Amino acid sequence: MDVLLANVKFDFRQIHEALLVAVDTNQLAVVRRLLARLEREKGRKVDTKSFSLAFFDSSVDGSRFAPGITPLTLACQKDLYEIAQLLMDQGHTIARPHPVSCACLECSNARRYDLLKFSLSRINTYRGIASRAHLSLASEDAMLAAFQLSRELRRLARKEPEFKPEYIALESLSQDYGFELLGMCRNQSEVTAVLNDLGTDSKTEPEAEGLGQAFEEGIPNLARLRLAVNYNQKRFVAHPICQQVLSSIWCGNLAGWRGSTTIWKLFIAFLIFLTMPFLCLGYWLAPKSQLGRLLKIPVLKFLLHSASYLWFLLFLLGESLVMETQLSTFRGRSQSVWETSLHMVWVAAASVPLLSASAFTTLGRNHLATCLPPSPDDEPREAKDTQDPTSHGFLWFECKEVWIEGLRSYLLDWWNFLDMVILSLYLAAFTLRLLLAGLTHMHCQDAPGGAACHYFTTAERSEWRTEDPQFLAEVLFAITSMLSFTRLAYILPAHESLGTLQISIGRMIDDMIRFMFILMIILTAFLCGLNNIYVPYQETERLGNFNETFQFLFWTMFGMEEHSVVDMPQFLVPEFVGRALYGIFTIVMVIVLLNMLIAMITNSFQKIEDDADVEWKFARSKLYLSYFREGLTLPVPFNILPSPKAIFYLLRRICRFICCCCSYCKTKKPDYPPIPTFANPRAGAGSGEEEHGSYHLCVIKALVQRYIETARQEFEETRRKDMGNRLTELTKTVSRLQSEVAGVQRTLVEGGTRRPPDGASILSRYITRVRNSFQNLGPPIPETPELTVPGIVGTQVSSETGLQDAGGARTPASRESGPSSPAHVLVHREQESEGAGDLPQEEDLGTKEGS
Repeated sequence: MDVLLANVKFDFRQIHEALLVAVDTNQLAVVRRLLARLEREKGRKVDTKSFSLAFFDSSVDGSRFAPGITPLTLACQKDLYEIAQLLMDQGHTIARPHPVSCACLECSNARRYDLLKFSLSRINTYRGIASRAHLSLASEDAMLAAFQLSRELRRLARKEPEFKPEYIALESLSQDYGFELLGMCRNQSEVTAVLNDLGTDSKTEPEAEGLGQAFEEGIPNLARLRLAVNYNQKRFVAHPICQQVLSSIWCGNLAGWRGSTTIWKLFIAFLIFLTMPFLCLGYWLAPKSQLGRLLKIPVLKFLLHSASYLWFLLFLLGESLVMETQLSTFRGRSQSVWETSLHMVWVAAASVPLLSASAFTTLGRNHLATCLPPSPDDEPREAKDTQDPTSHGFLWFECKEVWIEGLRSYLLDWWNFLDMVILSLYLAAFTLRLLLAGLTHMHCQDAPGGAACHYFTTAERSEWRTEDPQFLAEVLFAITSMLSFTRLAYILPAHESLGTLQISIGRMIDDMIRFMFILMIILTAFLCGLNNIYVPYQETERLGNFNETFQFLFWTMFGMEEHSVVDMPQFLVPEFVGRALYGIFTIVMVIVLLNMLIAMITNSFQKIEDDADVEWKFARSKLYLSYFREGLTLPVPFNILPSPKAIFYLLRRICRFICCCCSYCKTKKPDYPPIPTFANPRAGAGSGEEEHGSYHLCVIKALVQRYIETARQEFEETRRKDMGNRLTELTKTVSRLQSEVAGVQRTLVEGGTRRPPDGASILSRYITRVRNSFQNLGPPIPETPELTVPGIVGTQVSSETGLQDAGGARTPASRESGPSSPAHVLVHREQESEGAGDLPQEEDLGTKEGS
């Protein structure tokens, strides 16, 4: 091959094609020699861009490879790690495609010339980028690269729906890579290094917003795991390693909680529900006590907040029962604002008075951090000082959620969106009641006996206007009460069965929203048609009015209307058309669309059930992480009262702020780092974060190396199994051949009719099968030993003559069908040099095959 490469005129396209063939057949030695030839041509004037110009070649593409396939892309697609590493060492890279909406000159020309080739080139390039080999060898942080690539492919699937299946398959491949890479961890230190480091490349990503929030003392930050949740990496989050870490943190020091029965857990939850006021009072008085540390365990914090919400729902039920028992009071305007707004203690009480204190602590935090030097008696985590004293009521609780997580991350969660709607409706109803009280006070103070004062004090409900504030407040309160009970479904992922049902119901609601679009189109069409028919006639009471016609058609879908409504015996033509439209509406809505909705819901439920374990663990992980955050231990409404700890922290901040403005700001910070001491051994360790980052990268590289070794072992095992299967098939073939040859021999010995052509066809058929089974297993097969029949020489000679004649007639055809392109010549010359001396045997075998 070296002689051939030295004497053949250099052609970049032919060498490139030969390189692709060598990579496709996994010929590492051929790839190395071709790369060496390309390296020697670098010093000469070689047009290395000629291959890229082939994109605009109008001739028929004679290459066996698709557009966008480069040697490195092909090696990565086939997961050939050694060849891919060799190509990367030579400077080969895979250029990431431009965005779909890119309008640069290169993309515009490519789309204008050949749109299909341009799209196929993008798909093939992404196949190489999403391969395990490229993620392992070309990325410094392979796990983070898999997360980002999965997000990019998911977006491309939405932007290019014509190639959605291809992008979805590649996105699933990227998720599987992150899942398998995490499975390479061997000890807890590696798991900690992988899950707790965010990565320098992801800090600027939108998904990394809010990941700097602090967790409770003793709980790792789990930045990489939270990033995986934001990237929607469900398989990674549902990995047994991640679930084990989350479960151990969730239970904390309660080692027996995970192994306890469901009845015992329900009993503990019921006790916490009954004793919640006393537990909150104990934490309020002594947050650093043993009880305070116990209530900071995430599972107990979850039970405490759930108990608080259940008490809130009980108060809502109590208000409804009180309204039933005191109809005379609530039927008019004699009730006060506080009698109908007791639930506002949970919603927004004490938020406004303490808003200024929260603003003071928020604005002064950064100023104090720049002025005051670190004090050894400071708390290790300053973030918790600003959490507990400022979260008051549901409203301020949600405001702190936005402050901690960021607006984008907050709005991406549908539960947070539901919380915003519920709180807005509660505040709107409460504001309307306050407005009503203010109007009553204003009108009765100015004119106690006037009509306005009578309207707002003693007027009956039948006299109220449609836009009366009390009407609107009662309606909004009714809607919000219903939504408040649906909010209870947030805690369902804590249980496996209930969590799966909650996810299924969410998917069903999504299907119903999409179905309503088609439903409203058809309903509006029949509504206009029937209404236009019956408007000129007054014989029917239910039709001829837009509102009545809509109600009639709506309840018809559920079988609650009579078909006699459309009858008009004295007008035959309108009656016939009305009956026809009503019948078509019944068929389309009841039989077709409703059954289609049932099929959609069934399909969504089946999809969740097929992947129920991953879906439930992903939802449970998000629930767990929401209770790992620092602070917010006291539930609503007990966080209304400022605790002694909050008062102490507030006074300490005021003193520091005053002292900072007086003296500390006048002094300059020393330019030299502090000296490490026994009291502060980490002082001066400025490179601690860099060392942690380097250790994280070392762990990632070790996981990638183990992954590559595992992939190679699986490849060798698959190859050995394939070899064993082929040898088994060969043994069966030879056994059948021996039995058939023995049968021919017995026929000839017994003096039967001699049929040399049939015997020759039997040998030719089995020899061809054997050659086809071993055509990709290395050097050619040695010559098949000659089969002879003892005692019958003439038959043997005639058979050999027939074989030689047939072989002579077939040899030119076989030579013409061999590899003729330079790329195939280079590869097959290399195979001939590795297996010298076997070619004559192969030709003899082909001669016998022709017979």
